[in-house]
Amino acid sequence: FEVKEHQVGEFLDKARRENIRGFNVTMPCKMETAHLVDELFPAAKLMKASNTVVNENGKFIGHNTDGVGFVRNLLDHGVDVKDKVITLMGGGGAGTAIFVQLALDGAKEIRVFNRKGKNFDKLANLVGDIKEYAPDCVMKVCDLQDEKVLYESVKESDILVNATNIGMKPREEESLIRDMSAYHENLVVA
Repeated sequence: FEVKEHQVGEFLDKARRENIRGFNVTMPCKMETAHLVDELFPAAKLMKASNTVVNENGKFIGHNTDGVGFVRNLLDHGVDVKDKVITLMGGGGAGTAIFVQLALDGAKEIRVFNRKGKNFDKLANLVGDIKEYAPDCVMKVCDLQDEKVLYESVKESDILVNATNIGMKPREEESLIRDMSAYHENLVVA
């Protein structure tokens, strides 16, 4: 269905009338969907964005599956995030979804590195919200430009995640970690 942001409510009404069992949502409708569904699962609630809606007996429940997909992929490759120290580079849409899910799935500590600016402040505020669902997870938001702190974090981490566009076309030859001594033998890199 082609649905514009201002048509989300109308679409939800139609989906309810036609008893559609569920559907996925793409940008730019994820935030509006989260605002209009009947209930949100924790990840969608924390992100204020829903990319999947399930109809449970007429009640529309919003989920955000971006982080779940990432964590399940790690599990499929033998890597459990529970009780792990994780360095996450990038706090945009994908990075935020990963951040939230890592905390919900029991990471011991998450250090998110992001450029200073609007997203940085949003991530810092999100930490307080996540604490409600993951009180034992230690979370820090750090400046991505502080290479010394970033490298120290990577050296102390079990898992390193790059959720930035560095390393993707047309920047596939670039890396945020240029000093190879930051890596260690047991570090999982995603």
